[in-house]
Amino acid sequence: MGPINAAIIANNTPTTAPGTLVGTQRRPDGSWSTAEALPGAYGALEFAGCERAVTAMPNGDLQFLAYGNDKRLYHSIRFSNGSWQGLEPPRQRRRRQERQPAAHEPDGSWSGWAAVGDGTGKGGMKAKDVAVTGLPNNSVKVLVYGQDGAMRLTERYANGAWEQSGWQILPGAGGAATFAGKDLSITATQDYTLQIAAIGQDGNVWHMSQSPQRVNSGWKKQQWAAGQPMQASAVAIAAMPDGAAQLLAVGKDGNTWHSIRQANGQWTGFTAPHGAYNRLLAATSVKIAGLPDGSAYSLINAR
Repeated sequence: MGPINAAIIANNTPTTAPGTLVGTQRRPDGSWSTAEALPGAYGALEFAGCERAVTAMPNGDLQFLAYGNDKRLYHSIRFSNGSWQGLEPPRQRRRRQERQPAAHEPDGSWSGWAAVGDGTGKGGMKAKDVAVTGLPNNSVKVLVYGQDGAMRLTERYANGAWEQSGWQILPGAGGAATFAGKDLSITATQDYTLQIAAIGQDGNVWHMSQSPQRVNSGWKKQQWAAGQPMQASAVAIAAMPDGAAQLLAVGKDGNTWHSIRQANGQWTGFTAPHGAYNRLLAATSVKIAGLPDGSAYSLINAR
């Protein structure tokens, strides 16, 4: 195909509307499924919104939360057989909706909203950004950028109680007292090791791990090429059953890029998953969830 024909085809193929939620799955063999828009609410073919989250369940289901353009929170499930529940507002026990997560019970009900304490007993934790991950013992780790910009970590135990010591301030890179940045993500491997990815104030992708004994590895920049750090505007990381972790980032070019931290700590280079018509997946934000079969589901907001 000549360049003129290629340009004509590119200019006449449909594009995804900005803000549309699009999903694609990286199979265990490294191939990717066709990127497709998530089915919308009330029978709509697509769903557009802002904040979103995805997590994988032990049975292979995927659960989604997202705020629509109507400012309402929606929930959906993609079952392990590939069928969808459909986006619908969570059935809450309390009417108030806040930009914080609530617990989704096994019977499909919701626990209702509750503020997370700031550790001083004086009120709720105010944060600029938040990420959570589940542990094998059903506890949950919560990672935030506080109002002062510092990254903090705490734990909600399986019985509903919160870590008594409050929020742990994570040290920054290069001996800095704190880490401040623009985006953050956290995941936990089966041995309870935490993997944290973040966008620093310098615009680079950083990674740190924390052992079950709370020993930090220290922050390291992810490399786009030898001696060239990976710059990005958004990042997400997910643990895999084999001890690896997969990372997504929205690169400086506005496209989605993917890398793998192998179980031995070594990283692969960044590669680009493709969307419809073999286009790069242009995005404003990304999320990723590791499934029990070794595949990883990526959720993006189309640019």
